[in-house]
Amino acid sequence: MKHGAYAVIAAERVDAKVREVFDALAADAPLRASDGGLPAADGAMVRLAAEVMCRLDDVTGYLGAKGWMDEKGNPRTIVLELEGRLRREAADHLDALGCSPRSRAKLGLDVARSQAFDLAQHWAETDVSGDQDGDVIDGDAA
Repeated sequence: MKHGAYAVIAAERVDAKVREVFDALAADAPLRASDGGLPAADGAMVRLAAEVMCRLDDVTGYLGAKGWMDEKGNPRTIVLELEGRLRREAADHLDALGCSPRSRAKLGLDVARSQAFDLAQHWAETDVSGDQDGDVIDGDAA
């Protein structure tokens, strides 16, 4: 058996992984659809993450079965590098979905900013002329 990083993944297997990832993220994702679940627009990113995770499962399984050293005692450099790349790619997809502390903090900051400032309320509380006291200075600008 090869490491499986480039193998064709059966559609049923990817679909099962998509459901698994979607269900896991639906419970933890910071953004929700109106029904409380994961937004449908995230489906493509979830599918990419699922495909990467299937490949990562194969590579990790290969290393688990064969070990990280070959028969000559040399590290399986190519497979180990592939595992690292797949882990980073999976992390990138999950980060894009808001599933890392850094991405949640960034999202939280953006959400807090948008909720903290209400332009309509600001205009209602502020004189349209911009003069808080209501004093208007009449004249021409030079």
